[in-house]
Amino acid sequence: MPSSFELSADAEGHGRTYQQGTGTQVNVEKAYFGSVDLATQWVARSQTWPLPSEADPIKLGVHKARPDAQRSEPSYLMRDSHQQVSSELTEAAAKGGLVLIVGDSTAGKSRLAFECLKATLPDHVIFVPESGTELRSSATALPGVEAPVVIWLDDLDRYLGPDGLSPGVLSIFQASRIVLLATMRAEFYVQRRDSPPRTDG
Repeated sequence: MPSSFELSADAEGHGRTYQQGTGTQVNVEKAYFGSVDLATQWVARSQTWPLPSEADPIKLGVHKARPDAQRSEPSYLMRDSHQQVSSELTEAAAKGGLVLIVGDSTAGKSRLAFECLKATLPDHVIFVPESGTELRSSATALPGVEAPVVIWLDDLDRYLGPDGLSPGVLSIFQASRIVLLATMRAEFYVQRRDSPPRTDG
């Protein structure tokens, strides 16, 4: 029996991997448990997601300029934290992870996030989940998308909860080097920080 081997398979429904007896080690690099058709649908959907250069910042949550302004969004004035956020995004693209920008309401969090994304990860497609439930359900399918993905979570508190983003779901995204770029109002961040830690997956 060889000391190592590669296993490649698609599984629908339930799948299990056992290690017993002689100590044979089975390493599963990527597994998808669910409908193959559903995974295909997610891959097809990803082809319609915009690159940062194609995205509409207003639809992503950036506040509009005055109604009489020439541009729909105000001119960008580089923030002091621009370089730090860009560095965090670069690291997240290499290792996976969450980059969270916290600040007061209308402080420019979304604009900072968008400009750093556009400058740092121009080849990533942007996925904007409609809810925490959709975010959670995407965890099994997004690793199969070929293009690098950044998940845009404006107002992160809307995506948290038992049916949304949790440490277990975050670990799935991180293992696939998927970037989560989020904003959160300072008051909600303090509330979450001071709440008892969650233990669910």
